[in-house]
Amino acid sequence: MSKEKRKTGWFTWLLTIAFIIFAIAFCAADKTGVGLVTDHKAKTPEEKNIEKAEAMCSDRGYAWIMAGNFVKRKLLSPSSAKFPSSPDSYGYLGDCRHSVAGTVTAQNALGVMIRNNFTVTMIYLKTEGKWRAEDLNIY
Repeated sequence: MSKEKRKTGWFTWLLTIAFIIFAIAFCAADKTGVGLVTDHKAKTPEEKNIEKAEAMCSDRGYAWIMAGNFVKRKLLSPSSAKFPSSPDSYGYLGDCRHSVAGTVTAQNALGVMIRNNFTVTMIYLKTEGKWRAEDLNIY
């Protein structure tokens, strides 16, 4: 056997072993792909809902999106509404309450695009999994 064939044979075996080790490690990873499987208790649907509600409660981005949805309901031409990517001002008031101020550009009764400002207090209702708008003012 020549030296070149021996080198190629060892290299092939080395790659095969590395692939097998990688495959075993990949299969042993948990569903998130982080770390190896450990003995951890699976979360109940109720626990997952509580975690989701806590995350939604203080989510600035979601408060902005939902504020836009409530503003659209008050417009003459909701399908023409355009919002910037972030609010003009935002404040977390605690207890799942968000103060949001922004702008919306939408068609008026004559079909002309007009920019309006708005303010609203967004409230996430944890028990219902819904958002509510209070004191919505479009001016």
